[in-house]
Amino acid sequence: MFSPEEINQFHQDGFVVARNVIQGQELSALQEAASRITSEGIAAKDETNHLYYAKSDDSRTYFRSERMWDRDPIFQAVTVNPVLLTHYGQLYRSSVYANR
Repeated sequence: MFSPEEINQFHQDGFVVARNVIQGQELSALQEAASRITSEGIAAKDETNHLYYAKSDDSRTYFRSERMWDRDPIFQAVTVNPVLLTHYGQLYRSSVYANR
């Protein structure tokens, strides 16, 4: 769970890091999928799901990948991780009560 200080940081900065929530086999699968997709983006294998910066010399540099939920089931799985949802539910509840 987030500490009161982390919750305050979230309200101040708009983000907070949930450390050690994704672990073990789930973390390994996530890292493997992210590495594969990043490598595809760098190699420009699938230009419909990656974004690139155009340079002045007409070359391009890989910027980011999109549509991750459609790219590998692990991205869907980690977004419904029960520990992650509990952590971020804590932030939602604190926001609701803070705005009363």
